[in-house]
Amino acid sequence: MTDRSRKLIVQKYGGSSVADAEKVRAVAERICRTRATGADVVVTVSAMGGTTDELIALANAVVGDRGTPAPREMDTLLSTGELVSASLLAMAIRAQGHDVISLSGIQAGIKTDSRHQSARIANIDPTRIYRELDAGRVVVVAGFQGLSDSEDVTTLGRGASDTTAVALAARLGAARCEIYTDVDGIYTTDPRIVPEARKLTEIDYGDMLELASLGAKMNPRSIELGAIYGVPILVASTFDDLPGTLIHGESLKGSRAMEIRNAVTAVEVERDVAEISLRTTVSRPGTSAALFESVAARGINVDVILANDALGGDASDITFTVAAKDLENAISAAGETPDATVESRSDLAKVSIVGTGMQNSPGYAARMFRTLSSYGVNIHLMATAEVHITCVVDEVAVDEAAAALSHEFDAPIIESDPPVVDAAEYPVTGLAIAPSAARITVRGVVDRPGVAAGIFEPLADAGISVDVLVQTSASDGRTDMAFTVEEDEAVRARQTVEAQRDVELNEVLVDLNMAKVSVVGSGLQSTPGQAAKMFRTMANVGINIRSITTADIRITCLVDSDDVSASARALHAAFNLADPR
Repeated sequence: MTDRSRKLIVQKYGGSSVADAEKVRAVAERICRTRATGADVVVTVSAMGGTTDELIALANAVVGDRGTPAPREMDTLLSTGELVSASLLAMAIRAQGHDVISLSGIQAGIKTDSRHQSARIANIDPTRIYRELDAGRVVVVAGFQGLSDSEDVTTLGRGASDTTAVALAARLGAARCEIYTDVDGIYTTDPRIVPEARKLTEIDYGDMLELASLGAKMNPRSIELGAIYGVPILVASTFDDLPGTLIHGESLKGSRAMEIRNAVTAVEVERDVAEISLRTTVSRPGTSAALFESVAARGINVDVILANDALGGDASDITFTVAAKDLENAISAAGETPDATVESRSDLAKVSIVGTGMQNSPGYAARMFRTLSSYGVNIHLMATAEVHITCVVDEVAVDEAAAALSHEFDAPIIESDPPVVDAAEYPVTGLAIAPSAARITVRGVVDRPGVAAGIFEPLADAGISVDVLVQTSASDGRTDMAFTVEEDEAVRARQTVEAQRDVELNEVLVDLNMAKVSVVGSGLQSTPGQAAKMFRTMANVGINIRSITTADIRITCLVDSDDVSASARALHAAFNLADPR
């Protein structure tokens, strides 16, 4: 029986860390130093750098122009890369005098669902690992892989060895999970773009989850598991003995069932919501900044912000929500914008599904939209984030909407109040940059129940991930919807939307060469004026914001890809992210 009183450390080493024999020996030395402290050690390893790409190229070459490789066979093939790394690392550890055994994901007891090339971990049977630890061995587990119920090898998707490591740490009750890579921690932003970027000594799960979902170092699925199981995660350099970044904090709510779980933990209702819509005839840098500076100067806390310009930048729509008590004051602020018309309404409420992992599990948003549609609930606005999907609906319909969603997702209903204003000294933790994206704009959609589901269900079914979702307020019975996808999915996304015959729309436009810039921080929600600060900073360096979407702890702007570096440098300085804390 395993002595659970012994300290257990799980370590993960990425492909660049084991790229050649010399690096494998260096990793083995680090593992042996950890073992020498008396701790039990379980190691997860990725394929050697470049191996996965080589195997994919080989598979494509074998098939040629007669189709694509079968997903099942691809999983069997790609899993061999991690087996090579695990075996070589075990040999190097043994050569340094420590007893060790390498295990495949299957031998380590990792069970998954049956989705080839993007499987989810269902459970881990730790029996074999415990037996090897009891025998005094270091255990090296091949990452990125498992076994489905149909007894087929599955892989977890690119970058998922992080997920394997955190899942093992959670199941084994490890003191912490250490992720060793080619960078020495999590930075306030990409130091290749902003040289002044500062390494964080620590970051909480919520902020890291948003940063990871927006492209920062770490697989978002690994952060989800760490947050739900309360596993501290250290991110540090393989090659230098430098302090890393500790990801930790209060555990987030969620079913402790690995990755096969209902991500929705609650249905949240907020009443007395008002909406202000501003339409300008000219899109120019500074419009959003001036508007929200005026709103902030009146002490109004803004919640949802959604904005979109037309293709070519010849018009702008900006919609935002405030507490109903602040409506008249907010209308006065919006009225100061030149060349603009202002519309408003105060009979609204917000209904949200809440939980970790919804953005990384396709279909939650589409299910929400379809459920509301089936009850005849019209969605006026929608906003998505890593832990929330929010719809603004008529207040008279919110109770029925919440009850329907509670039944659909088997989650309790909770009442929510607007956030308390409590200005944080440093409301922003980091800046996420996604330098390549495409925007799909669906123009002239008839505004009625079911249109959101009609657009986003087929996209989810096609496996197309959607982000920066913006629905502007309806005008003359029609609304525009815009969202971003990966650039290589743009054509398929457009074709998928155009193929829907039950959605009445005018046209579907594609805007390539876009980039996403996001500020993230748990203090954003309670600190007024941060959106205005972001928009003004970008206007001051001449950057036109193409789309805006906000969430509780994130503000995301879509800009032309040529503007991403200037945006990042200006925002990093404006929010004092280089300052020691």
